Parts: sequence; structure tokens; C-alpha cells
Amino acid sequence: MSRPRYILLDRRFRRGGAYILVIGVAMLITVIGMGTLLATRLNGKEASTSTDWEEAGTLAQAAVEHAISYLNAQVAANPTTWRSSFTSYTTGGAYAFTQSMGRGSWSWVVKDQIDGNFSNNYADPFTVYGIATVNQAKRVYSVQVVPGGTPLDVLRCGLQAGGQVTVNSNSPVSLGTGPISSNTKVNTGGIIYGNVETPSQSGSASNVQGTLTVPAAFKPMPSSGLYNLYLAKATAIPWSSVSGGITDQLLSSTTNPYGATNPDGVYSIVIPAGQSFTTSSSRIVGTLLISTNGGTLNFNGPIQWQPNRTDYPALIVNGTNATVNFSGSSTWLSEATVGKDLNGNGTMTDDLQPYFQGVFHIIGSTNSVYPQNNAYFNGLLITDGTVQTSSQTTFISDPNLYANPPIGYGASTLMIVPGSWIWDSPP
Repeated sequence: MSRPRYILLDRRFRRGGAYILVIGVAMLITVIGMGTLLATRLNGKEASTSTDWEEAGTLAQAAVEHAISYLNAQVAANPTTWRSSFTSYTTGGAYAFTQSMGRGSWSWVVKDQIDGNFSNNYADPFTVYGIATVNQAKRVYSVQVVPGGTPLDVLRCGLQAGGQVTVNSNSPVSLGTGPISSNTKVNTGGIIYGNVETPSQSGSASNVQGTLTVPAAFKPMPSSGLYNLYLAKATAIPWSSVSGGITDQLLSSTTNPYGATNPDGVYSIVIPAGQSFTTSSSRIVGTLLISTNGGTLNFNGPIQWQPNRTDYPALIVNGTNATVNFSGSSTWLSEATVGKDLNGNGTMTDDLQPYFQGVFHIIGSTNSVYPQNNAYFNGLLITDGTVQTSSQTTFISDPNLYANPPIGYGASTLMIVPGSWIWDSPP
């Protein structure tokens, strides 16, 4: 007896379905296997790329460290000519130094961002870039570098000018151990209770109550690039906020009546061309950066001013054809009059001695500086331009400035500016 036809068909369908199922499972396993293999390859490539990236970072740091060591060796061997062996890097130019290491290589370059000329001013700060590649990974590290080590000779002085210093007959000047100094001439028309160092002298030599050194050696001046160096650390105070001046205020690392505070107490103000800026009856514990062209700056006592950090200057003015007046006061700075707790002791009954303490640096040979009216400097007033005293003025040099120069006011060795290490873009 023959089997029913539908039973035979059912068995065939079952066998075909099983075969399809087996094929499907096999294909699924194959796809999963290929996916796993691809994922493994991708993970391996990603791990390799990550390793390349980390190694390139290590090599970039090594490049910077080698550069500082190498350059300091050059400074020690040839202190007055070492910069002539290097040029400020421009995009596409040759690297100053290249070395293979591990699975990659590193290079470094120097860049003068003041004027693009690396050898024209040995006091200019500059940037070192460390550049490293490992396979396709490329990393760049940069630091800012300034002259350090031996202090500039000007830090011995109470007053140093690139131009002429004129002491008028009605303006005796009191000094500490440091001299009044000029790289041009000192006119001793008034009595100077201290030493004078200058290439040329006019007026009565007997007015110098200390030692008169003529001719004296030229003193290298700090770099004009220091303004930009500290500007990079500054918090800007808008001109519209100060309304032409700072009066009856405390400005410090923790107090800024014009906006955000700066942890180092560094603030910058750009004065519109030809405008005046006056500071009076205030206490400043910080570094003020002022840019002016053709303007007039009045620092009228009573003012108590000192930097927030001893390794920073108190003031840097950068400009042309500016008039800068420093006036003292016969009265002390009164918290009751100002209406503020200026020294942070919780009272408003103190009277604070007015003085200008630290380095007050006026950049620009066309600027004129006028200390007057019992202005009292404990540190250094330095200018590329001229100085003229018109009444009693006191300059007391601070030996601590020479022993521990502010950043950028040294020579003979190179130092990295603290906090300037950054991951960077290729120069």
C-alpha cells in the first residue's frame, strides 16, 4: 500500500527547513566572527593610536627640556653672542634641533614673538616649542622663556633712566645704597644725598653728596617685551569701568571694584590715545599694566602700592610720548576718608604710609617721567626715557630686587616662566 502523498511532501519540507536553518546559523556565526575580528582590529588600531599619542606627548616634553638645557649651555659658553646661532622660527622653516627617539622623533625651535628678530635683544623673552611625531600622531608643547639668574645691573639702582636725569635746584633727592643712574646724562642741579653713575654729568658736581662715577658703564635695560609677557597673565579692566582713573579704592588679587579678580593681582588698562588717567587715595597690591600713546598718567598721593608677588613688578607702562607724574603726599592714606578697609584687618580706622614699592617700569624712549611732591620710592623707578624731579623726591634702592630679580629682569641664564607650559598648535 503506498504512503499518502502529503506525508512525503511533509518530510521533504522538514528536511529543506532544517537545511535552511543550518545554513542560516552558519552565516550568522560567520557574520559574528567577522564582526568580532573587525572589532578586534579596530580596538587594536585605537590602542596603537592612543599609544602613539601618549608617546608623542612624552617626546614633546623631552624636546622642550632638551632645548632649555642646550640653550643654557650656549648662554654659559657665549653669553654675549649665543643668540646669533639661532633664528626666530617661521612656519615651514628648518627646526633648530631634531633627534630620533624610541618609535618617533622630536624637534624644537625658538620663536621671538616681540619683533621676530631673535638676536637683536638679549633681554627679550621668547617661546620654545617642542614638536614630536610618532607614526601619525603629532604633539606640540610650548613654554615661555626669560633671562634669569644674574640680575640686571639696573636693579642695584633707586632710579635708572635711558635718557637724561635732571635734578632741579629745589628738589634734593635722598637715596639708599643704590645710585641714581642714567645711560645718557645726569644734571646735578640739586643736591643728591647719595651716589650717581652716568656717562656724562652737568651741573655742580659738589651737589652729589655721595660718589660721582663719570663716565660709568652703560647699563642694559629690561626688554620692552616684558609688557606682553605680563599682559598674558593679566585681567583686563575696561576703560569705561575706570572712567579715567582709580580713586578711593583697593585693587588686589582678591578685590577688583571693576570686574573679575586676578589670582596674581595682575590687571591691564588700555588708555585711549591722548587721554589722561589719574590714580589717587588708593591702595594697590598688585601689578598694573598700562598702555598709552600721548596720554598723561597721574599717580597722586596718598597711594600705597606694592606688587602682590615679589617676583613681579608693580607697574609696567608701555607707550609713546606719554607724561608720567608720580606725586607723594604729606598725609597718610586714611581708611576713614576712603571709606574702605584697605589692609584687611576688619577696621576702617587705620592710616597707611604712602609709598611706591617694587619695580616701576616705563617702557618707551619718548616718554617723560616726573617724580615730585614727596614721592617715596622703595625699590626701582626705571624708564627708557627722561626723568625730571621738580620737588623733594626719595629713592631707596631695595637690595632684595637684586638678590631675587622679578621674572624677566635677570640675565646670563634662562628660566621658564612659571605656569607657561601648555599643549600648543604647531608654530
